Amino acid sequence: PDQIGVHLNIPIDVNRTRQKRVIYIVGNETRDNQAIEKLKQLWRDVHKEDHAICERVQEGKSSPVTVNGGVLSPYWENSVRRFQELSLDAIQD
Repeated sequence: PDQIGVHLNIPIDVNRTRQKRVIYIVGNETRDNQAIEKLKQLWRDVHKEDHAICERVQEGKSSPVTVNGGVLSPYWENSVRRFQELSLDAIQD
């Protein structure tokens, strides 16, 4: 509730993507260097776990099933689907 992370994924080639991250802390609370380092380490640890998942998704994108964009899970990816629908609506108007 007190942090916002912004992630920019930049494709380098078919097998590599560079990710840039910025973490914003919300509110007026001041943090010392030790608290900031702990927060940075937490984000690193969480993202290491995410990287493995992202790599598997990227491998899956080479499947023939994804020729037309792939399939979103109706259970797990409702928010992704809704965001994409909102994005499409915004550019089609």
